[in-house]
Amino acid sequence: DGSITASLTESKSAHVQTQTGQNSIPALAQLPLVTCQLTRSELLLLLCHREW
Repeated sequence: DGSITASLTESKSAHVQTQTGQNSIPALAQLPLVTCQLTRSELLLLLCHREW
């Protein structure tokens, strides 16, 4: 049944998005420390590229 497969795929992708959201929390907790050393534009670039 194709509909069951589609619903399973949707739930999987939603689960992955939830995991990545949880993984970014420690990085967000470090923002006060980072903003002391970087300008706001540099911080936004880091957030966009997620190199840290």
